[in-house]
Amino acid sequence: MIGFNEVSRLRFICAFCFFISLHMYVKVSLMGVVIPPLMPGIFAVLMLLLNRVNPNKNLIVLYAGMIVVAISSMVFSPGLEQYAGELVKGVAYYVYSITIAVIVFHELSSWTGKSLSSLFLTLISVFIVGLMLENYTILRGVSELFRQEIIIYDLYDADQRDMDMVGMIRPKFFSSEPSFVALSVLLYMTAWFIVTDVKYRVLVYSILSVVFFLLIRSPVLLLLFVNMLIVALFIHGDEKRIRQSKKYSLVLFVGVVACSLLFYFFHDRLNSIVSLDDPSFLIRVVVPILISKYVFTEYPFFGIGIGGYDILEYQIKSVFESLNIVLTFDSKIIASKLVNVFWVHWISLGLVGGFAVISLWLHFLKKINLFRFRYLFSLIVIVVGFSQVMGGYNGVRFWCFLMTVMSVTWVRRNMEAKYMLRLIY
Repeated sequence: MIGFNEVSRLRFICAFCFFISLHMYVKVSLMGVVIPPLMPGIFAVLMLLLNRVNPNKNLIVLYAGMIVVAISSMVFSPGLEQYAGELVKGVAYYVYSITIAVIVFHELSSWTGKSLSSLFLTLISVFIVGLMLENYTILRGVSELFRQEIIIYDLYDADQRDMDMVGMIRPKFFSSEPSFVALSVLLYMTAWFIVTDVKYRVLVYSILSVVFFLLIRSPVLLLLFVNMLIVALFIHGDEKRIRQSKKYSLVLFVGVVACSLLFYFFHDRLNSIVSLDDPSFLIRVVVPILISKYVFTEYPFFGIGIGGYDILEYQIKSVFESLNIVLTFDSKIIASKLVNVFWVHWISLGLVGGFAVISLWLHFLKKINLFRFRYLFSLIVIVVGFSQVMGGYNGVRFWCFLMTVMSVTWVRRNMEAKYMLRLIY
């Protein structure tokens, strides 16, 4: 299954370990300060050392530009004097995260589609077996012990709610919470589907999606069906292997499956969302929108700065109280109350910084020949989907997810270009 002809065994193993460590996301405390996950950084450095290809100069421009914007957000932050330490720490964490993400793009973009497909299919296989073992064997106890002794921070404690809402304790699979499992699966499945050349890939992807949904039962996995539609109709759309009638059949099939799963497993939660009684929905969607409205009014141009969340402590508390969300607040973890990357982007950078970063990304996509509607639209939908279910704007996970999707899309585009050249010559 693993094609080592294109990628060395050691590089393959490093990439595999990197994604596993990114899933586990183990943080450590140094003198009372929680520092970013170190293992993804270690494996990223190993990948960089093993890759003998020179970095893309456009990637370096993007990286440098994002750092300049991050530092500017700190300099122009309204809380620079009072929260200088938090802002410096936030920017340092951000730079660490995008450094790893840039290395991920540099590494994966040098792989072939076959090697990438093998990597993500291996990860998918490991997760299917692991989740089955956790759900039905004593592996759950091993996973829980790992969480309690190694992960320690931000441990999920809503098992009873899961039992009431979905009829089972959702697996954490050596991570802090079930949503991290769902996010990892979402990334692996999306990346594999983009680069794979399996003949019946839509059918295989659909079956795997349903299997994962039954094993994890997370609403996050509904994005699997959204991503499948986007990739099949746009990224794969120009291959002319899918006739127009089949495209409409695909849309109908995916819509029926997704709606069926949604209403069967989450009808109680849907009722809570509609009545604005679901805390998770309020925290992920409503709270960030309300805080963004405040920031656009008070700090429209440069936002609060990356890591300057303590500036908004009073506003966040007020919003939570107005929505009747009962939580214990601590100014040191106030950032965890803003868990929607899309809105935190604008909250942190404001309109000037926010659009500056978007301009940098658009310039980068143009330079690597992904500035075409079918690629651009697909990437926007996939990345915005990720951003709606992820927290930690300056965290490693989001930026690595973004760069992974970007790199496999670029590889896919090159695969299609080579295919067209073979047809011509």
